Amino acid sequence: MSLHNAFRPTLLLRTRLPPTTHALRTINSCNLSTSALLQAVRPDSTFFNPNVRGSSRSFVNPLQQAHAQALLLILPSSFYLLGSLYPPSTLTLLFPRAAAPPLRPDSEEGRKYTQRLEEELQGLSIVKELRGLTVKTDGSDGEWYETRPMAKSLHPHSLTSSVLRGPSMFAVPPLAFIKSNESAGIIVVHVGRSLCGHDGIVHGGLLATVLDECLGRNALLNIPSKIGVTATLNVQYKKPTKADQFIVVRTELDAVAGRKVNVSGSIESLDGEILATAQALFVEPKYAEYLKNSGVAAALGERPRPRILDMDDTKEERVRH
Repeated sequence: MSLHNAFRPTLLLRTRLPPTTHALRTINSCNLSTSALLQAVRPDSTFFNPNVRGSSRSFVNPLQQAHAQALLLILPSSFYLLGSLYPPSTLTLLFPRAAAPPLRPDSEEGRKYTQRLEEELQGLSIVKELRGLTVKTDGSDGEWYETRPMAKSLHPHSLTSSVLRGPSMFAVPPLAFIKSNESAGIIVVHVGRSLCGHDGIVHGGLLATVLDECLGRNALLNIPSKIGVTATLNVQYKKPTKADQFIVVRTELDAVAGRKVNVSGSIESLDGEILATAQALFVEPKYAEYLKNSGVAAALGERPRPRILDMDDTKEERVRH
């Protein structure tokens, strides 16, 4: 079948539609490849050249040719613009957006950045939901309590509470919700842009550190001396963890056997997507009695004092207590 006859059904079905529609119908009905379409819209192409015998000038006019050329220009530009505004997750991993250098903690911009993150943290839906579990309807203590681990620096050389504390790193202390029997915990942590390996992706070793800190808290609070060291830590990385976001670390007590405590946990996004899982064994060292005043127990996050209720208080006043 000649190329001219292949287009004939399209010519017979033409209706009074806009020229763009005719051009699209013509292109779609032919199932032209990209190379053929590019060849068709070239000004010097014999495909539309009326001076060349056998050309298809009789069924495609210059206006249709102009519309086809316009489509080749507009469509890629439109996709590029949409991709820039709403980049696919895979592309953002490979080509992260440029970020400004880290802010100084003592600068005005650094303080505003930290304050904004703290406000975002307090406004997260998961925080509001878990905070509701810390108080019963009568105002007494709930099954969970709230605390801020590493709110105070352990010492100037502490990795997570001092060295990596600041804007674009660990800008705000973690917010932890712990079961009253110390069997499980949920910790919300913000990981900044300066904690990356590949730009835009949190370093895997840093995630292992976060898991070690959070799992360790769960384990150490089940040791009488509250002193323990990491014996083993196994981490399974499921998906890349993007920087500059809040992550949720869930921990669970698995077993306690004398000086040994087994715990497990995971890192999730705020949407519940599992980013990494881990299992760890913590052991109370034989020299633990000499470390009781090291400040480790205090750095884990102090447990709030039990609420003392006055029976004359209203329900609202009890909750405030």
